[in-house]
Amino acid sequence: MLTIFYSLIVLFVFLHPPLPVFHLTFQAIFLIALWLLIFCFCVFMTLQLLFFPKAIEINNIDNTLTVHYFLLRPNIIYSTDISEYTTTKLVTKSTDYEGVLVHIKSGRKYLFNDISLSDYKPVKSFLDDCKISFAGHEKFSNISYFISFFKYK
Repeated sequence: MLTIFYSLIVLFVFLHPPLPVFHLTFQAIFLIALWLLIFCFCVFMTLQLLFFPKAIEINNIDNTLTVHYFLLRPNIIYSTDISEYTTTKLVTKSTDYEGVLVHIKSGRKYLFNDISLSDYKPVKSFLDDCKISFAGHEKFSNISYFISFFKYK
């Protein structure tokens, strides 16, 4: 919603009659900074759509988690591939969202939380049932989470 608001402000400023000669004024600096801010927000939102799961299937017979994403193909995580899991908290301006961060032996991380899933607690109980080691609480970082997707397969 904030991105749409900023876009409307930028359109309003750009639709006024152009200046005869381009001068680097406060208005031009403001527009450039605003476009960069909107671009960064769009990149961040796209990364969240790509890498945060939208649904998860728990198969207790095969001991697997099937992770579904908005724009990526589903991933199957076998309980034998999981090295450990930690609890984490995603902090926004209005709410703190809890979740679990699953560490795979290859180095990749999977985040299951209340933002992208309606309830992450079945995943936590699945991990406990599979006797996956609990490594405590970990501070969540978007950058390290996104890097783990590109760095590890």
